[in-house]
Amino acid sequence: MAYATVNEVKAFAKISYEDLGYSTEEEFDSFILDLISHAEAIVNDYCGQSWTTENVPATVKFVTIQLCATILH
Repeated sequence: MAYATVNEVKAFAKISYEDLGYSTEEEFDSFILDLISHAEAIVNDYCGQSWTTENVPATVKFVTIQLCATILH
């Protein structure tokens, strides 16, 4: 699936692992991967469909990134 990447979420959120009290970048990345999975499920439920990595519409990608960034803040 993967509607967004960890780096895309980090760039949009402009937040670092230290800001949220994580000990390592890897620990923070793992948390963001979980967020992406949850955001994808929310988008899929709302839209009533899912997309493959190759055909994710730009709007779906943006909403997924924005949802993750909002949760981080």
